[in-house]
Amino acid sequence: QAVALLHTAVKASPGDEDLRAYLDKLTRRPPRPPLGPTVPVLAQVASPQDAPAHVLYHHARAEVDVQGRAVRRTRRVVRILNEEGARRFGSWELAYVPGGQSLEIEAAHLIREGSPPLSPSRSDRDLSEPEYRLYYDLRAEVLSFPRPQPGDIVEVAWRLTDLDPDPAFPGYYGELAYLQESVPRAVSVIELAGEAAPRLSMSVVARGIAHVREGLRVVARDVPAVPLEQDMPG
Repeated sequence: QAVALLHTAVKASPGDEDLRAYLDKLTRRPPRPPLGPTVPVLAQVASPQDAPAHVLYHHARAEVDVQGRAVRRTRRVVRILNEEGARRFGSWELAYVPGGQSLEIEAAHLIREGSPPLSPSRSDRDLSEPEYRLYYDLRAEVLSFPRPQPGDIVEVAWRLTDLDPDPAFPGYYGELAYLQESVPRAVSVIELAGEAAPRLSMSVVARGIAHVREGLRVVARDVPAVPLEQDMPG
């Protein structure tokens, strides 16, 4: 009951760092092994010179229980290659549903050769767009890294946990995950696991992308960027 009350209090006062720290302390779980190789190993990967950034590692894993609730763990390691990459990956927004999901940051570092790792500043914002009369039950934790530069590596890992089954679709789980994005990826891993795994199915659409599938796990390597077109969304 105390945890539920704290979730309500954090939702009402998202900027209260003391409340958030107390909630994190009460709900903290034993640390899990990180997804994928260490940053020093990933840093040895060669990057292209014609991209703003290079995703050295992307790993999205969802563990689903029989009620359809999921624990989603995501880890991304990105090398910044130019000023445009610094602009794109200097700030991260991690969306969650207040009261329905718990968001935990497992790792957030900016690694620069010859310097100690730098931590981001953290804030929280509403994702509604009142200027367009669009209102969502969504918020985002915003991670802002200090003055990223070409050559820096940014590592962000987080865990998004469903607190309750969706009352509109009890026992249901469905989600989209992307093997490709607007910058190249060296390694892209998508996987499903958990109690409900034997009942789950996965459909993969990867036109022109070489990948290996083993059950509910897909791995793609050397994934090219999605070509951008003028006036396209985003």
